[in-house]
Amino acid sequence: MRELQKYLEEIAEWLQEAFSVCVVGDDGLVLACKTREGGENVELTSAVLTDVMRSISRIVDEVKKGRLVDNLLSTVDAHFLTKQLDDEGKAFLAIGVPRGSNLGAVRYVSKVYADKLKAALPEA
Repeated sequence: MRELQKYLEEIAEWLQEAFSVCVVGDDGLVLACKTREGGENVELTSAVLTDVMRSISRIVDEVKKGRLVDNLLSTVDAHFLTKQLDDEGKAFLAIGVPRGSNLGAVRYVSKVYADKLKAALPEA
């Protein structure tokens, strides 16, 4: 878990505007997280994003357009990028940033760290 936390700290350094950077299990529980002001509801947000990821995975399976890579959920105040860390959907990276943030940077950092985070996941 220390390695997961280390990577989340690094991601937070890259993305100074991020209010939450978390690894979430398919059960909706936060495995590791780095939060700043604005990320106070991270447990609730992670639980909701878990349901969103399940629904989107089902849709992607139905339309047969390949494997889910990531998802962007936007509200009037924020963006939440979620990225699966394994093929089975057992864990995902969730990054929350305010509207107006550089989404290209968020997506790039999620790609750079995906394999590192996957390797640092606890064994089931």
